[in-house]
Amino acid sequence: MILEKKVAICIPYYKKAELLKRLLDSIQKQTFKEYAVFVVDDSDDEEVRRLINGMGENFIYHSNKERLGSTANCNKAMKLAQKCKPQYIKVMHHDDYFLHTYSLEKMVKIMDENPEAVIGFSNHSSDYGTEICDTCMDAEALKNLNTDIYSLLSVNYIGSPSTTIVKNLGIMMDEYLIWTVDIDWYVKFLEYKKNFIFTEEILIREGIDGKRVSDLCENDLQLNMKEWLYLYSKHMQIGVSPFIEKTIHQCISYYYKQKGYWVKNIYLAIFRDALNDGKKICLWCPDAESLEEGSMVFNRQKIDIDYFYLGSIEDGNYAKKKGCICLSYVEMMEKRNEIICIIMLKNAKEVRMKLVKDGICALPYMPKFLESEIIYK
Repeated sequence: MILEKKVAICIPYYKKAELLKRLLDSIQKQTFKEYAVFVVDDSDDEEVRRLINGMGENFIYHSNKERLGSTANCNKAMKLAQKCKPQYIKVMHHDDYFLHTYSLEKMVKIMDENPEAVIGFSNHSSDYGTEICDTCMDAEALKNLNTDIYSLLSVNYIGSPSTTIVKNLGIMMDEYLIWTVDIDWYVKFLEYKKNFIFTEEILIREGIDGKRVSDLCENDLQLNMKEWLYLYSKHMQIGVSPFIEKTIHQCISYYYKQKGYWVKNIYLAIFRDALNDGKKICLWCPDAESLEEGSMVFNRQKIDIDYFYLGSIEDGNYAKKKGCICLSYVEMMEKRNEIICIIMLKNAKEVRMKLVKDGICALPYMPKFLESEIIYK
């Protein structure tokens, strides 16, 4: 039985037992003890299984039946962590570790002292084997992040998830992404609420051996282009940010050359990511007929429709008969962190621009994509 803990330390693991042991040793030395550790093994390492199972009830081992990949493996750890009902989630990659015995205590403290913050982070150092380099956020970077959260696209000031601690809001990492997944995760938190806390102290050390997933992705131009295009499609506010790199400009050009407004895999990935974050569907329908059509499409996918935004009172009464709640725009705004709006209008592109500016996740209604494959299991 797993007791409730204030912090869940989530470790996505793959084939580096010695580095994992170093991390676990740093965890056991922490002065803050109200934690549970979830190690999710994507390689089925028997040595690691024995190691974790012998460390006590606060250390939980899980082995995936099939390999999930780095991002989905991290999400698996965060989902398993819900068993201990944590206030905070602390992701630690297995090649990183706590630099001081008080590191976790300090990270919990800055979050407790700033209850409005949804994410906290510290400076960090990197161990390259032959040298150790400190990475510190300067005043200009901090100002940029305070001014525009999309400045993270020009430079990832925060670093890897190991440098962060986040509120347990159910926000998962986007499984479509590999190289830019960290940036997207931070942006999702800051879109939820633009409130973060930062400490200048170096609390975490990253292990860099040239064989990490991020190292392998860095020079993959095709992967970079694909992911930046996806981020532009997903976070439309990027288009008005002054922090747009040349790569994103290239992606924008490609984006507009596509036949139609959307690429199927991008559309479905954005939709799946919203569902994975626990968002509920709100259909924006012009009339009862379109409401019926949309309902049937999602019913065939076995996905529930929870809310509607409709054009008339009469259609609103129809929605109630369907067992769903009809929202006003004000109510949509109040639930903006809980819903994804599917827009069944001819001017869906313009409406989506308005919604995302108001902080509401939204997609146009694309039945040819929604019915092309299983969306969500």
